[in-house]
Amino acid sequence: MASFEFLEDASHQSVILAPRRARRPRRGKEAPKKECPFCHIHQEEVIEKVHLEDVGYEKTGQEWDLLVMQNKFPFATHHEMIIHSPDHKKNIDELPEMYTVALLRTFQQRMRLHAEHGRVICFHNFGDRSGASLSHPHSQVVVVPESVPFSMTHAPREVGEYGFAPVDGISLVCPHASQWPDETWVIDHAESSFAHMSPQKIKYMAHVLRRAIQLLVLRHGVGFSYNFYVSTDAPAYIRIVPRVKRIGGFELATGIFVNTQDPAETVAFLKEHFNKVTLQKGYKAKYKKAV
Repeated sequence: MASFEFLEDASHQSVILAPRRARRPRRGKEAPKKECPFCHIHQEEVIEKVHLEDVGYEKTGQEWDLLVMQNKFPFATHHEMIIHSPDHKKNIDELPEMYTVALLRTFQQRMRLHAEHGRVICFHNFGDRSGASLSHPHSQVVVVPESVPFSMTHAPREVGEYGFAPVDGISLVCPHASQWPDETWVIDHAESSFAHMSPQKIKYMAHVLRRAIQLLVLRHGVGFSYNFYVSTDAPAYIRIVPRVKRIGGFELATGIFVNTQDPAETVAFLKEHFNKVTLQKGYKAKYKKAV
């Protein structure tokens, strides 16, 4: 039997049956480095070693700065992992910004490489409530065959009071119809897909993404759980979803989400703090939290 199978339920919703993934290792946030498979790499699992010099930065002298690996427990024919850095604990908010640039450029490269095989989904799970099974920060790349139907949430076209543009051409948006508390979108409103954004636009998007995550850490605390994923079509966006609530029976029954956080307050918080040069250790942001 194959390790995964694409199915369709009675409502014509796509489902992946992948029982082998139940055997994948689970190493929570307290797991030591000696037990981490990303700190002890098997070379046969490595697809590509990414160096910061490849995207225009100075050489670090490390064997690798980011790493593309095969997923040992795939749920698609093409299923890869991107290890954010050799550091066992630091993630996007703590690593230098050049690592975020390199991550987004690696997403682009994998999207272009696999485009002929289907729609390429790049995503990141972080924290116990996000679906992450390993604490060493990493993202994943999965190719969904064209024959498998699914749809991604459309980016909001009108920003208005629910967003602002911290850098030229890139908006930070908390849509009025957000499904999740503090849901935050990083959007390039130009008519280009993420895979075809220019290197300069990728730098801008990396800057805004990293800063948004830093502010959400400030808001919810170090180690809070969140997901983000990258759009496959134009306009290019990255949608960040803090996992600060659990959905209930109503949401499961109807697909209608109940959001208890005012998006206007969330975007006001992000706008107020975005350009502050430093956020001192121990600083606590004041805001109206309704989760």
